[in-house]
Amino acid sequence: MGLTALEQPKALALLHALNAASQGLTVQSLVAQLKLPPEHVALLVQTLNEAATQVLGRTLIVSSSSELTSAATILSTAQWGKLDLLNTVSLWQQLHGRGRLSVLAVTDSTNSLLERCLHNCVSGDAVVSELQTAARGRRGNRWQLGMATQLSLSLVWKFNTTQETWGLPLLVALAVVEALSPLKLPLQIKWPNDLYLHDSKLCGILVELHNPPLKQDGGVWAVIGIGLNVYADAALATRLAKRQIAALGHLGSLALDRTTIAARIINALRHKLQDFACQGFGPFVSQWEQYDYLRGRQVVLELDDGHQLTAVAVGTDKSGRLLLDTAMGRQAFASGHIVKVGRQGALMP
Repeated sequence: MGLTALEQPKALALLHALNAASQGLTVQSLVAQLKLPPEHVALLVQTLNEAATQVLGRTLIVSSSSELTSAATILSTAQWGKLDLLNTVSLWQQLHGRGRLSVLAVTDSTNSLLERCLHNCVSGDAVVSELQTAARGRRGNRWQLGMATQLSLSLVWKFNTTQETWGLPLLVALAVVEALSPLKLPLQIKWPNDLYLHDSKLCGILVELHNPPLKQDGGVWAVIGIGLNVYADAALATRLAKRQIAALGHLGSLALDRTTIAARIINALRHKLQDFACQGFGPFVSQWEQYDYLRGRQVVLELDDGHQLTAVAVGTDKSGRLLLDTAMGRQAFASGHIVKVGRQGALMP
């Protein structure tokens, strides 16, 4: 069961109404606030709960009765505490640059959604969703932690050729770092595009290239997906520690809320992508060096054919390729996966 485009704003309004009511709200009250029949309110609750159960392992909205259409039934999200939900109006107001925005309560994947809609997209179009039932990262990894603790967004951009996209994942990582600069955190970037905080992964980036057959103007379309861990609540602390995952902070401790962070990331992407499309990655190499997590470390790079190479990372070139000092001399790699990282200036055991 999914939500239609017309139902998405109503689902978001339902979440905001319940989040603002510490004691919950009756179905009768929600019917009046949302201007929806009880059956429609019940449908929204069921859809959101199915998505939350699939992703988070428990329901999002608790009801005092199984009769979801009964006027007296009380609905509540209080078991999640106060949620920092996305504010659609505020997000729109903070955006600038070319492109449209969709804010959703739930979707399968923001990247997949944009891929299905590429025939109607323009560069800069973005999607943000509270829940993703099939979120994915590089190498097919799937992830989702808590409700309103992360930020899941995707943005599309058109390039004339595939060559113009060389270094794009690195550029996207720099845009996210720039967006988070007011927080003054010691962020680093692990090639090609993972953001690290205190040696733990903070943000993952997935860039997928497409040549949509229905597009008459040709070119290559990049769908850029970003998954950022914003809050670390008590329920996630153990999982965060075990998986060596970082978060920006705890709810109430950050100078920026999720809405502002989303707006800053979208704005930074739109701005940097315009320059990147014209100039490539070359002008950004010096900025990259400021945040290079691997530079000077011994690493193990797993190549696309499965072979592994141990070498010392020494930066990137103007195309965004990883530069490694190997037994055969300095080599550049456009793809691969870093499977092991040594300490700065130290060899791995």
